[in-house]
Amino acid sequence: MFCKNCGAQIPDSAKFCTECGRKIEQVPVREKPQRPKPKPHPIPWWGWVLLALGIVISISSAFQSGVIEPSPESRVTVENPIDVEYSGCHIKAKSYDIVGTSKPTLYVYYEFTNFNDTEVPYCFADLVTQRAFQDNIEIDVNYPGSDTGRDAYTKIKPGASLTVCTRFDLRNSNSGSRVEITMRSFTLLFSEELGTMVFKFK
Repeated sequence: MFCKNCGAQIPDSAKFCTECGRKIEQVPVREKPQRPKPKPHPIPWWGWVLLALGIVISISSAFQSGVIEPSPESRVTVENPIDVEYSGCHIKAKSYDIVGTSKPTLYVYYEFTNFNDTEVPYCFADLVTQRAFQDNIEIDVNYPGSDTGRDAYTKIKPGASLTVCTRFDLRNSNSGSRVEITMRSFTLLFSEELGTMVFKFK
């Protein structure tokens, strides 16, 4: 800094000018006032409850899964689940998924167990077939082996089990709607009905 009396440059910490001997008045440096940081507004406990409830409702409306057993908590009841013995194999409906709301998709998972001494041919190509109806209107049946990891066109070795997925493109999931899935033996001359499973929407 500089002396106000003689203009000589002096150290910032000097109390007297080294040239003229005048006392140096120290001017306190004023710090700029800092604005307080805004505090985040915490979400009230009821806000978290509403958020969690909304997430649960959205998930449950778009996706539902369960075992093939009637359950009072489910939107869907299952009657006469497929559980048959045919051509040395045990075929049982194990579980299901329902995805979507406006145009839902029903996935049914079957377990095939081979009790023969030889390999069983393709499950849904040579052994059995299915037809499905929703409210007496036939719906499409698909076998999405690639996107589920469960291939309907895989041979089953003796004593082994294979879980196979079947996809049904539903027309709606309205209350009171009824989906009937009939499994039949796959033969050219005579097709035997093995069972009809019914899904009912509450």
